[in-house]
Amino acid sequence: MSLPVFVKNLKTRVIYIRSLLEESKKEKFDVQCFWLPGFFEQRNFLTTLIQIYTRKTKRSIETLKLCYRFLEENEKMLDYKDREKQNIFYMNGLWIYGAKWTASHISLEDLAA
Repeated sequence: MSLPVFVKNLKTRVIYIRSLLEESKKEKFDVQCFWLPGFFEQRNFLTTLIQIYTRKTKRSIETLKLCYRFLEENEKMLDYKDREKQNIFYMNGLWIYGAKWTASHISLEDLAA
């Protein structure tokens, strides 16, 4: 990644993190859709989401696993109350290098092929 692209990405991430910090000042932090590339350590962020769930349910973290699926093209996200009941978090904005998303096959396609 070139330096100008890195700096542009860094600025975008800083703006995103600042918006989350502003949201966290509210009485109830109800953000449940996160821009995954906005975090420098995505794996740590996902682990944090699992830890939030374990504290809420008093279950062992070793008994849980992270499950995911892609939303259909016209599928709507659940509202906040339904997401909270089902412990659903939405992620968006994945950066994919060397592949492209094919909606018709619901899969990634290698650009080298």
